[in-house]
Amino acid sequence: MPLPGWALLAVLDLAAAAAAQLRVQCSFVGFADASESHPMAYTAKCSRSSGDPVEVCSQLNLEHCLSNHDGELRPPTDGNKSPGFKGTCASCHVDGEGWKLYCQCKRLNLSINYTSVELGKAYWVQTSLIVRADKIRPDTTYTENIIVVQDGLLTCSGTVGEELSECPVTRLGRPTDRARFEA
Repeated sequence: MPLPGWALLAVLDLAAAAAAQLRVQCSFVGFADASESHPMAYTAKCSRSSGDPVEVCSQLNLEHCLSNHDGELRPPTDGNKSPGFKGTCASCHVDGEGWKLYCQCKRLNLSINYTSVELGKAYWVQTSLIVRADKIRPDTTYTENIIVVQDGLLTCSGTVGEELSECPVTRLGRPTDRARFEA
């Protein structure tokens, strides 16, 4: 059943507000690609609410925040139940501002697709309902943000980030000018 026009506008307004939440409430701190001993982690310092001066530093394991849909990164359609994307997406990194994640993901035909996703953006997700073994019907369409800030903590599809007592120090951008020392 299609949504009435006013309901669709309300959903779009909520999606736009939530999409801006990460950029408005947080300062990007760092990103670590996964290794055998460490998960893929995104770190940011966020205010508890918009305009709140109290900041919380948290680190979010991105493993269950995204899934690989034939070489494209998208929010998972089944919450935390699907296997993480890291097994099929290699060499991930974020842009200098920390808002966009880039990966090389395998497609179903085993070719590699260079893909990116905005971490604070809302995406339309459609789940499927299996009616019979040979018939799949679209069930629900909703918006899903990849990273959402809840009380200052980074969260995604059922995963809550770990609050850090001290935020790691990182330097982004150009090196600072150094004073020259004369001998």
